[in-house]
Amino acid sequence: METGGLRRSTRVAEANSTARNALLMQFYAVSSPVSNSRVSSCDCLAHRFGNAADRPAVDLGDGTVRLDNTPWFVRGVASDDIIRVEVDGEGIRWAGETVRASENCTIRLIVLKDGGSAAARQSVLEIFHSLGTTGEGIEKYRMVALDVPPTANLPKIRQLLEHGDAKGWWHWEEGCVTAAWKSTASG
Repeated sequence: METGGLRRSTRVAEANSTARNALLMQFYAVSSPVSNSRVSSCDCLAHRFGNAADRPAVDLGDGTVRLDNTPWFVRGVASDDIIRVEVDGEGIRWAGETVRASENCTIRLIVLKDGGSAAARQSVLEIFHSLGTTGEGIEKYRMVALDVPPTANLPKIRQLLEHGDAKGWWHWEEGCVTAAWKSTASG
């Protein structure tokens, strides 16, 4: 009986992993880790870091910008990172290298509890806010993105992320992490 239960648990875990990967592939560019554009060669600031109308960055006047919101769909950058940009003849800013990392982390969750309802997403934001994060939710994808500053309670945040994942409340991934965050991983 225990062996059957173990096999069943393994099949459930594999099915959950497959479902999670399928969901994540819908939301993240898999062809290029630096662009969320459907046109993989497009590296403009709006496509990399969000909707231009949402003011994704603050122009610092020296050929760089500071990311001013959560980079939802881009790996390797976090809010307040300083990014080098080039402006083309049409005024479009094209993102380049990270000049200065902010030491913030970006953690993304797909909220499963209550179908990712607005109340469930808000509850997730509130519980992580109590540990020192900020963040926002997006209804279309049942997602929450957390901005995790270095002053937040990193071990407790990781513990809660792993607990919620094990309980089936959400799936989560690291969008941008620091050495301090990595040091909280067990094993």
